[in-house]
Amino acid sequence: MSVTEPEHVPTVNDRLRAAGISQTSIDAHFADGVLRVDGDPATALDQPAPKPARIVIHEA
Repeated sequence: MSVTEPEHVPTVNDRLRAAGISQTSIDAHFADGVLRVDGDPATALDQPAPKPARIVIHEA
């Protein structure tokens, strides 16, 4: 019997960094409350956001 490692689930932060957004900008957008995951406000940068979750920066 082998022990398998849990599969890594991409987070909001992972997905935004992979899109080329700087950590400084990600932190600022999160602090401003403008990050949305599938239309709902992001609750944390380590919030799971596997594809096909849609992450947007929703500026007013």
